[in-house]
Amino acid sequence: MEMKTWPRFVWQTAAPKVQILLIGATSEESEFLQCGGAGVQGSLPLEASAKDVVEGIRALQSGEAICPGRLCGTLFRYLERERGEFLPFRDRATKNGVDALIPLIAEGLKNKEIANRFCLSEQTVKNHVYRMKHKIGAEDRLSIVQVCGTQGFMS
Repeated sequence: MEMKTWPRFVWQTAAPKVQILLIGATSEESEFLQCGGAGVQGSLPLEASAKDVVEGIRALQSGEAICPGRLCGTLFRYLERERGEFLPFRDRATKNGVDALIPLIAEGLKNKEIANRFCLSEQTVKNHVYRMKHKIGAEDRLSIVQVCGTQGFMS
């Protein structure tokens, strides 16, 4: 199992009631968003004191989310970018989830950017793109867009 999906797997299947408080959160936007997609409900900086950790745990238990200011800003910027498109991947895509990828590939988004948008691992997006290329006989991402455009898969 890919390491990026392991926390989500544990959270959703083995221990769905477990609340995850990340200590030492990354300031890298994509990594922070992936943590949120994996089920992290709170985040504290690495320099958090023991008292901060205890307060964070209590806050999570009472239903609050914990997020340092700089990361909270990252979250709000992400939501602003995704406004109007903030639906789960399975609700936005049709057959095998690839229809939602085509316009993003056409925009020139990288696999990592597409993965962040849908809270997927980068490898999952790579797999979808790889399968699309082989199903339609495309040699690269540009060919995917061209073939899908001529076949009416893009509006």
